[in-house]
Amino acid sequence: MNTIPEQFFEASKDFRAFMRVQKGENGTFLSNLIDGAEIHLSRIIKEKVDENFSILYDNSISIEQLVRYYVTIECHEEWMTVGNGHTAWKSLRYYLDYRAKKEDEDWIPIYEKIKREFEKKKEEEQKRREKERLFKNEFTEGNIIDSHCSRHERDYRARLKCIEYYGCKCAICGFDFEERYGEIGKDFIEVHHIVPISSTDGEHSIDPIKDLIPVCSNCHSILHRQKPIPYSPDVIKQLINSFTCAPSGEND
Repeated sequence: MNTIPEQFFEASKDFRAFMRVQKGENGTFLSNLIDGAEIHLSRIIKEKVDENFSILYDNSISIEQLVRYYVTIECHEEWMTVGNGHTAWKSLRYYLDYRAKKEDEDWIPIYEKIKREFEKKKEEEQKRREKERLFKNEFTEGNIIDSHCSRHERDYRARLKCIEYYGCKCAICGFDFEERYGEIGKDFIEVHHIVPISSTDGEHSIDPIKDLIPVCSNCHSILHRQKPIPYSPDVIKQLINSFTCAPSGEND
């Protein structure tokens, strides 16, 4: 049996009547809500929010402060899953309706304002933690995510025809993987679409000699530094030649 200080008997009776008449609650559910307000809510607020909290019926607690309690509990969903937390939270909502009616005040705008404050603080806290993690040089990888995408299909035969015609030397800088890495670099080269396949409109014919060229990994990456249309091979070739032919010290 719940006992409350004598000075709050009338407030308790008045709130119970409000729940019955205004909210249509009765029977066991009404009793559970009253227990939520008078027992479980007090425990949650004292343990997790405000150790000086006494009882819900204390009129010295402003509506704004009650709303802060409400939002705090709402923002900690884990509190609602144990110890009748959800019933306590719901009873606080009913009590806010009761106090607002008695004092002729709308508590919803107060709720919206405080909820925005909480969300802003939460966002700032997340940013602060992210900065701390970065300053501590803590980096994480390997989280598994589902990714679904569409890609343009490539014809492997066109790649082979391109390499058969041009060979495995980079058509821009002349790099040869086999000369540099020996046997493991033999027959290795990347193939670049001069007109990016992503810019075409669906399936189409290509000429492996005119539309494709073999390039090393470095040149291939530099070609695609410009998006969405990559640099032309001639532009990169001229750039390489300008540095190769520059007098000593000119490009220091």
